[in-house]
Amino acid sequence: MSDLMGWLEYNDCEYNLSYSSSGFKINVIDINGKQFKAKGATAEFALYKVIKKILEEYHGNIVNKDMYVIEAELIEKEDM
Repeated sequence: MSDLMGWLEYNDCEYNLSYSSSGFKINVIDINGKQFKAKGATAEFALYKVIKKILEEYHGNIVNKDMYVIEAELIEKEDM
């Protein structure tokens, strides 16, 4: 479950996961302000469903992040 929550955090999403007698509910607001909701019998399934909705909305790429390479090591083809 922590990897699913980590995915939301890595992609700068705010979320609220709650439990009621009918199961888990999750509300997510992404970096663009778009809201997504999902329900599931378990917290993992609710997280899975909302992440699936987000990825479908953005065609698999929610956010383009700028990354900077601090250090790199050349790997020879023989080492691969």
